[in-house]
Amino acid sequence: MLLPLKLDFPLPSCPSLEGIRAFAFLPPTKHKMENKEQVVLYSYWRSSCSWRVRTALAFKGIAYEYRAVHLVKGEQMSEEYVKQNPMKEVPTLVIDGNVLNQSVAILEYLEETRPEPPLLPRQVKSRTYW
Repeated sequence: MLLPLKLDFPLPSCPSLEGIRAFAFLPPTKHKMENKEQVVLYSYWRSSCSWRVRTALAFKGIAYEYRAVHLVKGEQMSEEYVKQNPMKEVPTLVIDGNVLNQSVAILEYLEETRPEPPLLPRQVKSRTYW
């Protein structure tokens, strides 16, 4: 799970960084699933695609249960995981009764269903500068 990181210094001012936060990577904590509204992320800590989704969930303040899928050990091939993701890849996000399997599609879904805070600046021109 990602938690906000408190910095002792200001971040540089840049239009394209508007709204960006810094996060520290900490060991995931288990959240008890109380209802079907619980968000579950199947992920592997070394996966850049999974990292992208973890960062977006943290930025938007969405609590989730982390379920590790150890790719090196081949856990993505398990019968249980293949039921969630027939492509046998990570990440997989279970949210709002949907099972989403591609990181970019997951980000688009999060942005459409939970627009605040936005992952990218609203102004197109602001997204073109670094």
